[in-house]
Amino acid sequence: MKTILFGCLFFVFGGLSLVSARPVMLSRADAQADLDSLYGFIREVHPDMFATCSQNSFDAEFYDYCNNLPDSVPMDGFYVTATRLVSLLGDGHTRLGVCPLAKMDTDPAIFPLGVKVHSRDTSLLVVEPWVLPSDTLQFLSGSRIERINGMSAKELLVDMMRYVSGERAFFRLEGLNHPFQQLMYALHRTDRYEIVCRDSTGTEHTVVLPGVLLSEIRAYQQTHPQRSESQAVRHPDYTFEVLPGEIGLLTYNNCRNWGKFTHFCDSVFQVVQERKIGDMIIDVRKNPGGDSRLNDTLFRYISSMPFQQFDHMISRISDPVRRVYGKNVPAENGIIRMEGGGLIAPREDSLRYRGRCYELISHYTFSSAASFAWAFQYFRMGKAIGEETGGQVVCFGDIIQYKLPHSQLPLACSYRKMYQYGGTDDNRHGVLPDYEVPAERALDFTLEFINKQREGTEQ
Repeated sequence: MKTILFGCLFFVFGGLSLVSARPVMLSRADAQADLDSLYGFIREVHPDMFATCSQNSFDAEFYDYCNNLPDSVPMDGFYVTATRLVSLLGDGHTRLGVCPLAKMDTDPAIFPLGVKVHSRDTSLLVVEPWVLPSDTLQFLSGSRIERINGMSAKELLVDMMRYVSGERAFFRLEGLNHPFQQLMYALHRTDRYEIVCRDSTGTEHTVVLPGVLLSEIRAYQQTHPQRSESQAVRHPDYTFEVLPGEIGLLTYNNCRNWGKFTHFCDSVFQVVQERKIGDMIIDVRKNPGGDSRLNDTLFRYISSMPFQQFDHMISRISDPVRRVYGKNVPAENGIIRMEGGGLIAPREDSLRYRGRCYELISHYTFSSAASFAWAFQYFRMGKAIGEETGGQVVCFGDIIQYKLPHSQLPLACSYRKMYQYGGTDDNRHGVLPDYEVPAERALDFTLEFINKQREGTEQ
């Protein structure tokens, strides 16, 4: 069954798309200066800028853009040009910050649905319509978008992911959730969107909607705070709970605040000892990384052998690096090799955990969280369950930040190439799970696995 909504929606929303746009512009000279600055900064800081993309390929796109700059460059056009150039390098840490919609236009009319990109099947789901005159569009929430203006959702996402930094396609797709509205506005905006969706029952719906003004979305968020907050769920950095069956679940969402994490781990493993927990799950599916020292703190409680996260690192020392780290880096510019700090011994007191352990990983697991996942698996602390991590076994990282002088867009650039312990340049992949299941099923799978193991032990 196909439901087509026309007139009532145009009546409510139609006036929004008629407001004249006032795009933010850069002069050609300023746009050129920012592109030159972007190229120069990355070349000065990055340890191996052309590891993935050849210099010839990069230069061809760079100079093609430069040679075809108009006298006035719209900010949205500059943004997609600059972020495309950075994404060519195939480094998830080296990336251009998302350009705020308000910097593209004084009040842009954007795609009218909040969406979620799923990397596993390259699908696009509706979170909720941005502006509701009533609940007439609420049936769209949770629907799968099949086509937008005749273009399949998969084709649209594959096109847009070319503007997102990352080593692997699935990580770029996950990363597309952040700049989706910006890229949709810059690359595919139109006065009206014909959107074909399929709901959970398999029923197909077609709606035709104009773009929604950014000012209208802000007003909507103020009057619907619960709905707005539901779209930007904030997870605590780390939590611990004991599940039925005395199974410990340590949810590790962010590698930050080392001092706080040290106290957290101490309290967690006191509970683990007191309740004699024999199965522990560590969930890093939503962890984008941070300070890898937190990983060492946790490993000391759960590892049965000495461990080490990094074998060695290749760093480029430059003036931008020196401005950040001062006397902590060598005085001369150039490439240096830094060895890992050596194996770290686990704790030998009563708080060291000696039960079974499992880690949950996903395409979103990145940077220091992927380092955690690799060392956990490499040093046989337990089984990895879920999806290949977005962070690679050999990867770039430790960023230096910069702001382009005229557009003021933020740029982050890696200055190190890091080799996880036991990793080589042949390891061009993330941490591979021992049991591969969709990320959203990983916890249920692990609980079932634990119960089956317990039943087998009891037999």
